Amino acid sequence: MFVARYAADGTLLNVVKAGGAGEDIGIGVATDGSGNAVVTGSFTGTATFGSGADAVTLTSAGLNDVFWASYAADGTFLSAMRAGGRSSDYGTAVATDRSGNIIVTGILTGTATFGSGAHAVTLTSGGFGDMFVARYAPDGTLVNALRAGGPGDDNGRGVAIDGSGNAVVTGSFFGAVTFGSGTHEVTLTSIGGKDMFVVRYAADGTLISAASGGGNQYVYGYGVATDASGDAVVTGGFLGTATFGSGGPSAVTLMSAGANDAFVARYAPDGTLISAVRAGGAGDDISLGVATDGTGNAVVTGYFNGTATFGNGADAVAVASAGGYDVFVSRYAPDGTVLSVVSAGGPSDDFGYGVATDGSGNAVVTGYFTSTASFGSGAAAVTLTSAGAIDMFLARYAFPVKTAVVGGAAAPAAFRLIGAAPNPFNPTTTIRFDLPTAASVTATVYDLLGRPVRTLGGSFAAGPSQSLAFDAAGLPSGVYLVRLSTGTQTATVRVMLAK
Repeated sequence: MFVARYAADGTLLNVVKAGGAGEDIGIGVATDGSGNAVVTGSFTGTATFGSGADAVTLTSAGLNDVFWASYAADGTFLSAMRAGGRSSDYGTAVATDRSGNIIVTGILTGTATFGSGAHAVTLTSGGFGDMFVARYAPDGTLVNALRAGGPGDDNGRGVAIDGSGNAVVTGSFFGAVTFGSGTHEVTLTSIGGKDMFVVRYAADGTLISAASGGGNQYVYGYGVATDASGDAVVTGGFLGTATFGSGGPSAVTLMSAGANDAFVARYAPDGTLISAVRAGGAGDDISLGVATDGTGNAVVTGYFNGTATFGNGADAVAVASAGGYDVFVSRYAPDGTVLSVVSAGGPSDDFGYGVATDGSGNAVVTGYFTSTASFGSGAAAVTLTSAGAIDMFLARYAFPVKTAVVGGAAAPAAFRLIGAAPNPFNPTTTIRFDLPTAASVTATVYDLLGRPVRTLGGSFAAGPSQSLAFDAAGLPSGVYLVRLSTGTQTATVRVMLAK
């Protein structure tokens, strides 16, 4: 297993390895409030973390065991813990909360022990494999460990922490599976072969909510992220039809266009569905990682084959693979509207596996590629060549500004607002209106707190399709009110700005 840290410009800062004679794999990574990196995965036999006097060697209890390890920003090893039993157990994702607690999810089979001594908890799977979620204090002491599963194959694939310290977990299950216990118990039953679940646990392990998505074949949940409102955004793949939500007007049914399609579904903290969208084409299309930015937009990565379409109607964006499977990075507004999509790859197979966002809303994507793979376009394009069969890549994207008129009203006696001409890759939106008589028109742009942020205006002749340009460059993402006035009459339009 390796852990590498890069500066924003791509400069390598440090890289460390850990492992032993067996197979040792890092699968999930997160950072805490101090900038430390926490990694989880699986190991076999013995695995050594760190070096010298600070080294820690872990020994698996059976085939594969779970590990998590933490490293300081300079690459210094801090701590490592293991969990597992005589069968195979895997850590698949890790997250941290504001207190520095470490939350790990994954798969256990048979009997697995988490923690040690008085804090040890032993869990036993109900069938072939179960989902687990374990919370550790910063010093490595186990706080709690929970499992959920039935007689089929059930797993945890993604975990995120909301602003209240609750853990949100996604994965897949088969048959009837019970989450929580007692008065907080919820049983979900799969519709098809496998269904996706998204569950939320309080810091003490109490179940808060549980929801599922399923259809006539299978639905897999692979990645989850939370936004500032506590909403959970889940991504994964499905085949056939998949219904998200618990019936009624909020339920959404998606249908795959060919083989597997990707989905992105957003849930409120109580488990209510907010939106669900699909992306894909005739080939295999799966999303594996998701993150949110400061305005609640979801950034998703995964892979696609052939031509894949993201979004619907006028907002739809289609990308075509350069050969085999290619990487995609897509961004969605909270209501599920697609904001932008980029692809990367070459003649062989290339996959996006994980994504995170930085404080500026840029997306940092990782995965692997074979042969050559091109990222970006035009003068900004970068082509990478693998040193052997398969190489790792790390790519950072700055998303273009997109503006769109999302609503408005006008007083027709003065002028009629007839819409706008947004360019999705330019921060300028042209607001168009009809004037019955020549007039001076002023426009003030307000943010949603009512603060003026721009002043526009000019003198316009009478006639149709007069235009006023709203240049939103330098403004943060959000919805803005543009109030146009002739002095006696006004019209107001709402403009959405998303980076």
